[in-house]
Order: sequence, then structure tokens, then C-alpha cells
Amino acid sequence: MWRTIIALICLTTILAGCESLYPYREQFDKSSRDYNKMVRWAELNQAAVSYADKSIRPEYEKNLVAAKGVKVADFRVKSVDYDEEKKTAEVLVEFDYYGPGLVLKTVEDRQKWHYVEKDGWRLTSMPPAFQ
Repeated sequence: MWRTIIALICLTTILAGCESLYPYREQFDKSSRDYNKMVRWAELNQAAVSYADKSIRPEYEKNLVAAKGVKVADFRVKSVDYDEEKKTAEVLVEFDYYGPGLVLKTVEDRQKWHYVEKDGWRLTSMPPAFQ
């Protein structure tokens, strides 16, 4: 009986250790996806509040002025460089958008993310450079 209990404790410990690797990545995927959808639907102020790191938020919000009047048509995630050990990620996204003059333009946005305990995934880069 003791062997069974010890085996169950060991198995629970091993499974708990394995599970701890995945939530960071799953949380990152959700945060990145939600952020890009907010940009897509012109919810940039909410994106700043929800995802911009506190240390860059004032500068981030200043950069939102360039996005006024921009209508994002679509976006594509080109690449994701995820570092489990450092709890960082870099995402390359292309946004197709209409600015003044109704000309379709494309901008590449290199997003830098890091994980903050109790706050979750935070963006440490500026919003897309719409022109």
C-alpha cells in the first residue's frame, strides 16, 4: 500500500512539473492573438491597457497618434521566436491597412513580449508604425 501511495505522489509531482511548462506558452499564444485582434479592430487604447508593459505605456500611448484614421484590413503572423527559459517571445506580424487616400499599405511589426509574474504576458515594444 505504501508503494502505491509513494508511486502516486511521484506521478503527481512529475505531471505537475510537466504541466508547468505549457501554461506559459498557452498564455502567450492567447495574449498575442488577442492583442493582434485588438490592433486589427482599432482597439489600440484597450490593447495598451491590457498588454503594454507599465514601463512603456506612456510612450506606447503617444505612438498611437500615428494610428488615428487607420483601418486595418488584415494581419498575418510571419514568425514566433519563443524562449521558454527566459519567458520571452518575439513575434513578427504584418498588418495590411488603409490610411488617408485609401491606398492599401503593409507594415511589419516586430513585437517583443516578456512574462511578468502576477501580470502575465506584457508587450515591451511600440505599436505598429502606421504611416
